[in-house]
Amino acid sequence: MILNSTYDDVLADEPREEGHIKLFIGPRHAQASPTEEIEILVHEYPDHPGREAVIFHAQPLSAEYRRYREEHLKS
Repeated sequence: MILNSTYDDVLADEPREEGHIKLFIGPRHAQASPTEEIEILVHEYPDHPGREAVIFHAQPLSAEYRRYREEHLKS
């Protein structure tokens, strides 16, 4: 899903000592309907080459991140 996400953004309001949290939203699989979306949160470390990203959250799209996407539209 991460490779085919329909929305992604770095969550600036998530304080981290290292790296950042990135939100991905997209269909749960290629044949899923557009309403069957999931959210994935990944802790990324762009300033630490070689350090692997960590997926720590995956679930059906919640109202919280549906609203986040609406409030943070990308052009």
